[in-house]
Amino acid sequence: MIFWVLNNLVVNKRFTNITNSKFFEMSRLLFITTFSLLLISAQAFSQRPFEPMFSDEMLKNPIANSTLFDNNIDVQYVDLYHIRDHEDMVILMNGYATSIINDKSSLERLSRNAKPTSVDIIFTHYPLKKEDWITNYYELLASRLVELFTIDPLLNSKTIKWRLIMQTSCRNAQEAQNLFHGVAIGYEMIHFSYIRPVSLKPFHVDMNEGIRWLTTQSASTDFLASNNYDDSSIEEILYPQSIY
Repeated sequence: MIFWVLNNLVVNKRFTNITNSKFFEMSRLLFITTFSLLLISAQAFSQRPFEPMFSDEMLKNPIANSTLFDNNIDVQYVDLYHIRDHEDMVILMNGYATSIINDKSSLERLSRNAKPTSVDIIFTHYPLKKEDWITNYYELLASRLVELFTIDPLLNSKTIKWRLIMQTSCRNAQEAQNLFHGVAIGYEMIHFSYIRPVSLKPFHVDMNEGIRWLTTQSASTDFLASNNYDDSSIEEILYPQSIY
């Protein structure tokens, strides 16, 4: 009780039987326990369930799940999608009415520190009515997504902002074929910082003096030391035999 009340008070000689080897054993166990807890926490964080944006059912049966596609992807209409205005994005080209990605190297070269934040799927809004398309719109969309996820499955994520860009500056099939069709991926770089190691001060074991904390003494311990208080005098103050 005296030890806790007086905050880092010098422990008397009854603790002198503690040896250096026991202290280092305690330090080793403390380190192992702390490291294990950190490892368990890191594993729990990394094992969060992955939530795909598009389920296997949607991708395998896009026509039957057309409503889900319409509700889950924001649609934006533009005259033209200019690639030069999106140089900060990874551009993958499909081509007109096809799902094949012609050049995958730009995405494959992307740094591991790059975190995808958005995906734009660029179409042409021709024909104006989806039911007039020779290639079914939903099947083409699903095929392009499958091709994209073949390169990087982690892109199929709800944490990414998805948009469908429809280009309207085309009046016939020829003009539509001349426009860009593909995928534009926005990303941000993740910067890792290093934590400076903390140097822990060990116990100093003195067989004659007892155990002392190698920390800055508090005002209370300074006062007690300067006035030559020992355990017996402190005990008398804290536990007087009579209050009269």
